[in-house]
Amino acid sequence: MDGTTDGHGRTTRAAKVAFVLGIASCGLALGSIHTYALAVSAALIALAFGLCYLPDAAPLRPRVSASMLVLLAVGLVVYTAVTALPLPASLVRLIAPANADIWERCLRGFGSPGPGTVSMSLDPQATRVEVLRGLTYLLAFATALRFTTRRGGVAFLERVVIGCALFMAAASILHPVLGAERVLGVYRPEYDYGKHLAPILNGNHLAGYLNLGLATGLGVMAMTRSARERVLLAGCCLFLLGMEFYIASRGGIATSALSAVIVGLVAYRARRGGRTAAAAGGPMLLVLAAGVGVGLLILAGSEEARGELSSKDTTKLDPILQSLAMIRPHGVFGVGRGAFESTFPAYRTSGGFITMTHPENVVAQVVVEWGLPCAAIFFGVLLLALRPRWVLAHPTKAPVGAYAALIGLCVHNLVDFSSELPGVMVLAATCAAIATGREAEGGAIPKWARHPRVAAGAALLATGLAAFAAVRGAPGGLYPDRETVGKLATDRTASRAQFDAALRGAILRHPGEPYFFYAAAVRGQALRDGPVLAWAGHALERSPIYGPVHLILARLFARTVPSQARVEYRLALEQDGGGDSWGQEVSRLVRDYDDAVELLPIGPYRRDAIEWIATEVELRLPATRAGLDEDALALDPAATGPLRRHARDALSDVRDAAIWCKGRECIDRGAAFAGRLREAAPTECDGYALGAELRAAGGDPQGAVRDLEAATDRVSDRSLCLVRLVELMESTGLTEQVDSAITRVANAGCSSPKDCAENFAFAGAFYLGRGSPRRAVAFYRKAIDSAPERDEYLLEYARLTASLELHAETLHAFTLLRERHPEVPEYAERAEAARAEVSKSRFTPPPEPPAPAP
Repeated sequence: MDGTTDGHGRTTRAAKVAFVLGIASCGLALGSIHTYALAVSAALIALAFGLCYLPDAAPLRPRVSASMLVLLAVGLVVYTAVTALPLPASLVRLIAPANADIWERCLRGFGSPGPGTVSMSLDPQATRVEVLRGLTYLLAFATALRFTTRRGGVAFLERVVIGCALFMAAASILHPVLGAERVLGVYRPEYDYGKHLAPILNGNHLAGYLNLGLATGLGVMAMTRSARERVLLAGCCLFLLGMEFYIASRGGIATSALSAVIVGLVAYRARRGGRTAAAAGGPMLLVLAAGVGVGLLILAGSEEARGELSSKDTTKLDPILQSLAMIRPHGVFGVGRGAFESTFPAYRTSGGFITMTHPENVVAQVVVEWGLPCAAIFFGVLLLALRPRWVLAHPTKAPVGAYAALIGLCVHNLVDFSSELPGVMVLAATCAAIATGREAEGGAIPKWARHPRVAAGAALLATGLAAFAAVRGAPGGLYPDRETVGKLATDRTASRAQFDAALRGAILRHPGEPYFFYAAAVRGQALRDGPVLAWAGHALERSPIYGPVHLILARLFARTVPSQARVEYRLALEQDGGGDSWGQEVSRLVRDYDDAVELLPIGPYRRDAIEWIATEVELRLPATRAGLDEDALALDPAATGPLRRHARDALSDVRDAAIWCKGRECIDRGAAFAGRLREAAPTECDGYALGAELRAAGGDPQGAVRDLEAATDRVSDRSLCLVRLVELMESTGLTEQVDSAITRVANAGCSSPKDCAENFAFAGAFYLGRGSPRRAVAFYRKAIDSAPERDEYLLEYARLTASLELHAETLHAFTLLRERHPEVPEYAERAEAARAEVSKSRFTPPPEPPAPAP
């Protein structure tokens, strides 16, 4: 098929339209990470593939590198499909014993042996989706390969790659500019992605996608002879490079620079010595310089981008190192494509209740999921097929940009996993076709290319079957199963039999996933309709680092074995943190300092654990709290909580005239802690207020008031500090300036209406205590206006107005309270009494003036 006839020309145009729609939709549909979106994109690409190969019986004469990539892809797809097939458990036990062991243990919570028929993959549904992905990449590559054999085909493919990147970049910048909350006005992300609300939500993936277009554009610009085309491409590349800086992916910017260097070196070598080399290199250097300038402007105007680029966080390297532990037990056949997420928790050593979907390293990903032999073949063939000697052999038509794009993507995926995103990979497959395409000159035609209709029919049939299997099993994917089982675990209306049926099905689809065992333990503890300890044990078997499971065990042992409960609480804290949300239940297990120490985790959460345990036991076990504060200060001498409590302790001892306070010992000790607190938190009032109160207790009230009054202008919680100042003035008898201080409290700036209301209420309560109810009423009225929902302010206002015989105000206040709380009869009675007083005052005639004196 050469496209010269009208019929063939229409078929070619239809194939191009279907191909563009398939490639573009694959990226725009959130990268086609969802199975249904992937199926649609696969159907469009399959349509383009069929239009390219079925009407044309002419054999394809591919280059050696292209043939190697086709055969590699076919072999990997077949191998992946085989690992998802049901096999006798005895056979799997023979060839993949670690995989078989997981299958054998998965149903022990039900008291049943493992299934008799299993797959080598530990997540067969995810593996079936990966088969569809692999076939989609293969069809995209083969379709693009056919285009490269036609006149203008390579230029068309380059425009597709650059155009898709430009469209994605435009969509990425327009979403935040327009304040969009939905991707393309359709999909609302479940999590907050910040400025990366775009068709590809992950910033690193988006950077990898755009770099494919950027590198391709730079390559075309470097090799073209058209000045007009260079200008157009320069603008496109400048925009894409600016977007790379806007996204602020460290790996993305580094690989963009690498791709630009490769383009420059290869283009110079291809044209060295000629005038065209200078003509090509000049615009490219200009674009790069301008792109760096634009990037610096973006960074100067975006604090978020500067923060992301300057980040020294290397925690994303942890999964790479931890995933290496999976190689030994699963090194031959791997855990199965797509099974990393559900099997990795068994080898995770870092804390935190998180889910790692990928190791963020393409080498680790391939080795773990396919096994070492398959990974060696994959990388070996890939490196051989993309040798510069073969790919860049043509002196004037070398696919510099596409080749640089592929190299950049490979390097980027050493610290990322955009290679697991279909939207990125179909664009990469197009670049691979550009790099290895065009017909070979002479030589034998490979067997697979001699009868393209037969090969195409087989490929389309396989794609149809794979799409059917993937879509049919989509409701049983890992995420839907997690959601279903998680909801049933706490649903009191669902029977145990219903839960067990859903649980059993989910486990058989994902036998390595620990969450399902955890959900069973949660239900057993929450609804008391099943075992807890057995399911918790199975969850820890599949994920030794699982803080919520230890929390379940801690609650299970709390009444019967307190010492074991403390150990479980400690493990939960070490692995997950978050103890501040269940601190009260933990504090019940603390009887003395030794019990508290048993609860303290080793690691980054220790300081926080000390703080909330000390807070919980402060009133009940003051000596234990004091010991914990000393431990906290040993870890962090600037910890504000222990410093504040030590200063308060000293102040309390001074006021109580404790027998151990000799001379000024307690005052000096408290002042030292207050000084350290001021240094640790210079914008907070506590350090200044405690220091002033200690100074007043030491016999210098005037200096104390003076110090605290000066501090009110330096702290961020100014209104609170003014309140402390008023209290200090009252306690020391220096009341000459109290009215002025109260006015400052009422007029102090506040961060919220709630804070304003509290300031007004404080002022009202102060004047009420000093016997000035009329002034108190005015401040309570302001408090109600600031926080009308606060019933305590409204009730105090109502009682005050009643005592002052302001009956209309009393009626209004008690009427509101009656409407809010009809169950309180007092409010209705007081409202009616106030109404009667208002009516009486309206209709009672004024008293007659007294008679004049005789």
